[in-house]
Amino acid sequence: MSDLSQLEETLKKAAANPEARPAFYETLMNSTVHVVGTQDEEILDEAPYIHLKQWLQPDGSMAIPFFPTLAILQKVLKDEQNYLELPVPDLFRLTRGVTLVLTTAGNLAKAFQPAEVETLLASRMTLDPLAKALAKAARDSTEESRRNFYNVLINSRLFVFGEPKDQRDGQPPTPGNKIMAPDDQFLITSISHPFHKEERVLPFFSSEELLTLAAGRFKVKGGFLVFQALPFFNMIKSMDQTLMLNPGFAGYKLFTQDEIDFLLQAATQEPFEQRTYKPGGKIFLGPPEPYPQELVSAFLDFFPGYPEVLVAYLTTLREDTEDAPPTLVIGLETEGDLTAIIRAAGPLVVSHSRSNWSNIDFAKVTFGEKGLSQYFLDQVSPFYRRTFNQDQAVVRSNQPPKETVVSEQKNFEGQGFISRLKRVFSGSN
Repeated sequence: MSDLSQLEETLKKAAANPEARPAFYETLMNSTVHVVGTQDEEILDEAPYIHLKQWLQPDGSMAIPFFPTLAILQKVLKDEQNYLELPVPDLFRLTRGVTLVLTTAGNLAKAFQPAEVETLLASRMTLDPLAKALAKAARDSTEESRRNFYNVLINSRLFVFGEPKDQRDGQPPTPGNKIMAPDDQFLITSISHPFHKEERVLPFFSSEELLTLAAGRFKVKGGFLVFQALPFFNMIKSMDQTLMLNPGFAGYKLFTQDEIDFLLQAATQEPFEQRTYKPGGKIFLGPPEPYPQELVSAFLDFFPGYPEVLVAYLTTLREDTEDAPPTLVIGLETEGDLTAIIRAAGPLVVSHSRSNWSNIDFAKVTFGEKGLSQYFLDQVSPFYRRTFNQDQAVVRSNQPPKETVVSEQKNFEGQGFISRLKRVFSGSN
């Protein structure tokens, strides 16, 4: 099925079922459509001028019709007309302030008022990683895309209408980007269900930009709160509230209580295993090639939400055997147990892993401990460091010396660094 015929199909599904609307909007914004009009020839360095034809609507207003396919345009109009093929985002940008109507050969049509067009364009321009994952899951409808969406969701920051309480004088302080802690007190704002006005939903957003746009649309006044996903879902599960991600935009999603319970259960399962090696073998350490920039960028967004992470390092580990693939090792200086960090980071690692790094391990870095800890502290520049005035990521180059031979494991003192490696991802894909 082509993209254009898929647009008509998703329109029919969206008309019958509101839950099918995200897939329709995502298909729409990735489509090229046909519209009655002409284009002037380009003059010197000026952009071509486009003339689009408006039609009188049954209610007396004017609108620009556009069509999923050329065949539908010709069938509806019956006589020969000049037409243009335009990507939908370009059509929407060219016609700002004008009503448009997606028209099919049957009785089904969809009008787009100027406010809805602006919302669609805004959604398109401000897609963050979570919104992108949701859009892909809605578009592809595959188990892999849905699993990736949930992995990204669990490791995301979420933005919610509301204000914290100031326990000193009873006045809410100025809201900011501080992530709410479990013992913080706050007020959360709900809105009317977009499709069932008699019901209320608790909206949450994948970015501050989308929340700000939605505040104007839903006429919500006040500030906002920032949560890590897992604490947020744990808090909400006892409130018996219907949750909606990114309401008012092309890509949105309703969450049932059963779905929230499933997410929490899956997220609390151990995503890792203890790694052990037979003693006596040689271990090679060196800088990662290629550098896993996507994974590093994901961690730079992730670590500030976990203040117990002080410093993060990166290296590769390879056993002295011909068939052993290299292992990417993430070394962490932490306050407290490493286990909780690994549990939270596991889905993030899986969703950002690539075939170059089929094995990814974590290791705790401890001052005074020989082995891998000493290697990280002496020879590797951290790619993240928490500052003490506020949590902030610091990017540095990871350039230890050329591949270094580490002495045999049997000579390590104490537990040895191998016993501290915990695998969170292993596979061939």
